[in-house]
Amino acid sequence: GGVSGWVEVYRAALRACEVPAWTDRRALLELMLAQASNVPTMVQLYRYLDDGGARSYLRAAILRRVRTPADLRAVRDAFGLSSGVDFALVEQVLARATTPALKIRALRQLVLQYPDSFDLKLRLLSELEASSKLPEAKRLAELLRRDPLADAGVRTAIGEMYLRLSDESEARRVFSEIVEFAPQDELARRRLGDLYRAHGWYEDAYRQYQTLATIRPDDPSVSLLLAQAAAGAGRIDEALRLEQKLAETAEPGASEGIARTALLWSSVRFAELRKAARDAHDDAKLAALAQRMRRSGVLREAGAMRVSLVWSHPDAGLSLWASHPGLSLVRPDDLSPEYGLEAFDVREQESGAYAIEVRRTGGDARTAVEGKLVVVWNEGTASEKIEVVPLRFDITHRAYAWRVTGDALAGAPLSSAASSLEGT
Repeated sequence: GGVSGWVEVYRAALRACEVPAWTDRRALLELMLAQASNVPTMVQLYRYLDDGGARSYLRAAILRRVRTPADLRAVRDAFGLSSGVDFALVEQVLARATTPALKIRALRQLVLQYPDSFDLKLRLLSELEASSKLPEAKRLAELLRRDPLADAGVRTAIGEMYLRLSDESEARRVFSEIVEFAPQDELARRRLGDLYRAHGWYEDAYRQYQTLATIRPDDPSVSLLLAQAAAGAGRIDEALRLEQKLAETAEPGASEGIARTALLWSSVRFAELRKAARDAHDDAKLAALAQRMRRSGVLREAGAMRVSLVWSHPDAGLSLWASHPGLSLVRPDDLSPEYGLEAFDVREQESGAYAIEVRRTGGDARTAVEGKLVVVWNEGTASEKIEVVPLRFDITHRAYAWRVTGDALAGAPLSSAASSLEGT
């Protein structure tokens, strides 16, 4: 029922003495944070609660989850950390700066006026990079790194800049600082592993997730992260074993939560393996994969068509949109953006054209992110067909669209909502 409904659950639990100890209340608050899934919604939850202890806990938990400049702005506005910056006025000032040089001059003045604003400094850093004023950009990056209040979002932005400048060693050093100053922070450890995986450093990511497993030994989601890193490193068998164990945790006849996400990831992996075997005319491998799919439980959830979007970067900002013939685009039911997967399942395919779109919203457009669209018809049957479409999102390309008719996938014009992204 939304944030107000969650808060009422919390209040009802207090009234009914269902959460007598702080550990009980904390467990319930963690479930609420997981349900919120993003910082703005978490901030809204913080504002609705009137329990002082719960608010203090939420404040600390939300600060640990800050990942992007947008998140920074949200928490600073909520917790009185915004340094008094009037961002509406800032946007007006920058709108009047008609050239990159004037924009940089305006941002320098704003940073002097509001020296505690990370948002303004990151904005200036981005403009300096875009204008190839690299010595000044690196000096500013160094100042930001030395600031004791610099968080994971700040260090991510700096590390991505160094990667764009082809300085991988410095980018790695900046990323490693995310956990250097918070070695037991599970969110920092998770973020570093995700960044390593997004940039193809899979063994490094695997080690970060192993450390995360020691911090959170009872968290089954770590196994899914380990599976993703193992698959990236080429250990597909290990990934499938880990995902199968997670899928088996679901109640008989039902698959949801982390078990459902694990099953969907296995479906994607099997699809890619089967497509490669079919392209190589390797009938023996196809037969072996079919047997393994039956053992894994993937085929229990098979339908007429499944469209899966997968990616790695924690700030990708990708979203899958789909529609049945004659209907409007909506978000599908299977959404696990925290694990880089969203899926549109069709149990029985109708005649007519299905519409599919992938959009990128938010994030730093200068950071290119990769993804894949995997479409499977009649999974595991003799008439199975698989399409794997690599996707790349950068400063010039922020949306893709297709039409699906029968078992044919074809490019299509973007909807008005997706076209507006392309124009930004």
